[in-house]
Amino acid sequence: MKYSDQQRIQKIYEKAVRLNEYIVGHQIKKEELLTEIPLQWLVTTPLYNIGEHAAPAYFAALVEALTAAGAQAGLPADTACALLVQSGLGTFTLMEATGQTPAEVRTSVCSPGGTTLAALGAMDEAGFA
Repeated sequence: MKYSDQQRIQKIYEKAVRLNEYIVGHQIKKEELLTEIPLQWLVTTPLYNIGEHAAPAYFAALVEALTAAGAQAGLPADTACALLVQSGLGTFTLMEATGQTPAEVRTSVCSPGGTTLAALGAMDEAGFA
């Protein structure tokens, strides 16, 4: 299902309101947040970009690291960054349009014995999972 920007903003706002109502309604103190708030909310909060705008920071850090790796391999940093941004947009658009999970997209674009699988294997061995 595709959402407009306004619908996404509304969903984020609704999540933030529900989280705030839960905290206030249960009289949870700041130091109790990690033990009193349901784990699902703690996990989804950064994913919905509530609070500290965590999700964009995570994605930006990933793009920074991959841009630096591209630059070390000889690509101009601005070219590497532009390629990564377009790759990300294409991947997210594909996931949104098809409803595929990240794992489904990853496996659907890998050729058996290909370089992408080899690179993913190396990433897995290095602990990037």
